[in-house]
Amino acid sequence: MSNQAKVLGVLAQRELARRRLLQFTKLTHPAYEAGWVHEDICERLEKFSADVAARKSPRLMLLMPPRHGKLLADDTPVYTLSGWRTHGTLRVGDRVLGSDAQWTRVCAISAPDIADVEITFCTGEKILAHENHEWQCVVLRAAKNPKGGDRFNGKYRELRTVETKEILDWCDAHGGSGAYPSLFKASGGRRFALPSVDYGANPAIFREVRKRPRHLARVTGPRIEAARRVAPHEAKVGRCIQVEAADGLYLVGRGMMVTHNSELASIRFPAWHLGHNPRHEIINVGYNLDLPIKFSRKVREVVRDAHYQAMFPDTRLDQDSQSAESWNTTKGGGFTAAGVGGGITGKGAHILIIDDPLKNMEEADSIDRRDLLDEWYQSTAYTRLAPGGGVLYIETFWNDDDLAGRLQQRMQRDPMTDQFDIVRYPALSEHWEYRNEETRIITRSPTELPPEVVSEGGLKLLRPIDTCLHESRYPTDALKRIRSNMDSPRIWSALYQQNPVPDEGMYFRKEFFRYQRTMPAATGHQLVTAWDFAIGEKQQNDWTVGVTLLQDSNDTLYVMDVVRFKGDAMQIVENILDTAKKWGSGIAGDYRLGVEDGQIWRAIEPLLKKRMSERKEFWSYEPLKPLTDKLSRARPLQGRMQQGRVVFPDEASWLKDTQTEMLRFPAGAHDDVVDAMAWGVRLCISREPPKSEPVKQPESWKDKLSVESEGFGVGHMAA
Repeated sequence: MSNQAKVLGVLAQRELARRRLLQFTKLTHPAYEAGWVHEDICERLEKFSADVAARKSPRLMLLMPPRHGKLLADDTPVYTLSGWRTHGTLRVGDRVLGSDAQWTRVCAISAPDIADVEITFCTGEKILAHENHEWQCVVLRAAKNPKGGDRFNGKYRELRTVETKEILDWCDAHGGSGAYPSLFKASGGRRFALPSVDYGANPAIFREVRKRPRHLARVTGPRIEAARRVAPHEAKVGRCIQVEAADGLYLVGRGMMVTHNSELASIRFPAWHLGHNPRHEIINVGYNLDLPIKFSRKVREVVRDAHYQAMFPDTRLDQDSQSAESWNTTKGGGFTAAGVGGGITGKGAHILIIDDPLKNMEEADSIDRRDLLDEWYQSTAYTRLAPGGGVLYIETFWNDDDLAGRLQQRMQRDPMTDQFDIVRYPALSEHWEYRNEETRIITRSPTELPPEVVSEGGLKLLRPIDTCLHESRYPTDALKRIRSNMDSPRIWSALYQQNPVPDEGMYFRKEFFRYQRTMPAATGHQLVTAWDFAIGEKQQNDWTVGVTLLQDSNDTLYVMDVVRFKGDAMQIVENILDTAKKWGSGIAGDYRLGVEDGQIWRAIEPLLKKRMSERKEFWSYEPLKPLTDKLSRARPLQGRMQQGRVVFPDEASWLKDTQTEMLRFPAGAHDDVVDAMAWGVRLCISREPPKSEPVKQPESWKDKLSVESEGFGVGHMAA
């Protein structure tokens, strides 16, 4: 091939990358492995970018399963909650140390693969990794401070993400794979090394690590671990693991080294968009500031790249504004990193990227954390949007009531609110998945569609049922093993399927529900009505719920009625009295009323007493103090349902909503029915079940004869 042809080929490749995001990603990240799902995401991001440029205020929500873990040899040491173990013995649910020196849970383990590149560190430790294993490297410069660089031991440092293969290839080009110091000391005083954990972040834990190298015992702050040698090695079996930490990082080896992985929508897309729109401002938000800053550094690194500058000559970094937290282009655009709850005053955004604003399941289950996120989004982040700006939301869908869930609820309630284009990518397909090639809408069918339907509808088969998103990253068999090894169906359903609650339920499962067509009569049984309160009529407010339970002599509970509404204090009082009159009249002494003790109850109690006097309906009631958390309070209800001792009517107006809420507990948007029912169970188990009336046995012919004979004898003697 002539030089002219090579030049033309390079120019053609560069022009294609400038136009198409996927080609841009492959050019700037040659090791990137793309499947149909990445093509789909890139096409949606391209449309999103064009809509932002046209000031159409686009809204895009991508609900994604976790990325790859890091493939290391099975014999790599890893420190766990139970002490030192090897990488190959880790199981889902094990706790390892994250990059912040705090415990994080292993949530997935891939199928075995080959680790065949050995990295030797300055401590003498050797780690065997796959050639595509990614490292977050530090570039140390002895020269003047690069814009945005951090000072470290008299030098300045920047972060870069490189694959093991990339380092190996660089090594081969500079004197051989075992070359040192040329591998890590290139021209200009550069030095490639790995940042490691701050031992001072969790000193109690690290004091327990007795077998770490001696020199590390003296380290109390951040440090740098230099790699001395990278070379091919005899292949060993290795596996990828995935941790719950939002940054996906965990510590490996006796020296506690940190590894890294890449993100498409938070790195390549912002850089590509700024290439076309250098005047636009982008704000990237994470659960804290650390991860967005890492993204900021990587986007900045892409913009500095020679390939990028050749594609987008108008997009250049402003030499006076290149900090890691916020940097600008010479055209006035730029990139800002922000953490949830942090201030971004004075910053505008043509694109607001929200990438995993909740750290893990524990945060997603915290109502305080969910409320904080929602409040910050509405009052701070959303207000920074420029006219016509777009919101790109990327998340693992942990909870129905997290920000992604609330945004979807608002869409359903009010067509005037922001309408997100929501795309869910389950790790394993639960249906046959097709995509309309014109509209890009993904259609899911429980069965394979006939060829004529596919053809007429302009559909393309993406994947059959029960297959993975990307075979080379997470094979189908590996995902099925992960699913079978998970004790909690919720983790699988949320983390991998982007459904916060499995269809079969979590805390309360479908098979727990027992139904009966005809419910027992109230007379002769014990009844209780328990109330869980909420004041307010807004759609996002919780419900006030009253649940009436009947307790029979076998200690079986029948759900007789569920009252569920939103209203003010007067409406609550009237519903309490109406329900008590409905179920308590005529069975005095067998009816009990329980109310959730708290601020709402103390506010409405005087009003309730006043209305009872006015209506001349007097009911005794028992305030119920919450002594434990919601899950613990619901445990007796769960146990009784498992035993088949809670019965629901097979037809009732309230049955569907009640069952839906219970199946989605505790990850659902509401838990008021569960709370009220748990209060009711508490009232029932605090007393003995009603005694059954003795059954009168029919008289035998001998009993009748004895009575008649006795009566005749008495009469005869009296005569």
